[in-house]
Amino acid sequence: PQVIRKIRGEPFSDVSGHLKLWCQFFNVLSDSIIMWFRNEEEIAEIKIRAGDESQVALAVVQASSRDCGVYSCSIKNEYGTDSTDYLLSEDILSEFFLKEDLEVGEEVEMTPLVFAKGLVEPGYWGNKLFGRVMSEELHVGKSSSRKISRMKVIYGLEPVFESGSMCILKVQSPIAYGAQEEKTLTEKNLDIIKQDCKIQNTVREYCKIFSAEVRTMENFGPAPEVMPLYLMYRPANAVPYATVEAYLKGLYVKYCVSDATGRLVMRTVSEVEQKCCAFQHWIHQWTNGNLLVTQLEGVDLKITNVAVVTKSK
Repeated sequence: PQVIRKIRGEPFSDVSGHLKLWCQFFNVLSDSIIMWFRNEEEIAEIKIRAGDESQVALAVVQASSRDCGVYSCSIKNEYGTDSTDYLLSEDILSEFFLKEDLEVGEEVEMTPLVFAKGLVEPGYWGNKLFGRVMSEELHVGKSSSRKISRMKVIYGLEPVFESGSMCILKVQSPIAYGAQEEKTLTEKNLDIIKQDCKIQNTVREYCKIFSAEVRTMENFGPAPEVMPLYLMYRPANAVPYATVEAYLKGLYVKYCVSDATGRLVMRTVSEVEQKCCAFQHWIHQWTNGNLLVTQLEGVDLKITNVAVVTKSK
């Protein structure tokens, strides 16, 4: 395989602040793996079929200075490898986007994942709420896998969020995709967001059961509460789907995370950390070892950014 067009950058046409990096390979004689890197660290991967010589692309959501660096895209198959590089500097980025503070907001649709009977049956998507929001970029923590915005509700979305209230909107970035893939950028974006909602809201239901059980325990006190995640659709946006949740005021703490080797790092110094640790042990036992919570973050007892691993039965 060989590079026919080196990496190029261009903004999406919706003036959303998203950046598209794309390149093209030819002589793709067998099924291949496309890998994207930033500063030599792999950030995304897709597979393409033999004969697919269409563009491959990387969507950088809400591109900002922290996305700058040396990007490379490589192709690998049984016949060999080839790659192309691209320097995304702050100067180049500023040429793509004109900073205009047009605080008009955007129309959105928000959908809850409902567990009417708890965990007895799978959740279902409830009735849509319509409204208008305005967002600004916000960095929470050091995670580079999500772009996070603080969002103000202009109107609509009641009774979940009142007009004037603040929320947090999250979108995975970057997202790799190909022109001839079975799933488009929008479909990949939707799959990721649905999975995020399913994970956190399912753990939220488990947390309700845990809370009911520890309520009878003397001196345990209030239990952690996993915040609900909602699916948001922004029709005017090139990457239209995102999760939205309540804005938590206060000191943001990582109660449990995984290190570079995948090993759990559990903190048990504070009372909240001990309760989160107890919840992790409880859910692992309650599911007969089939579900392990690997990440819990939040403010005091309000928990978000939940991650899990599952074991096949």
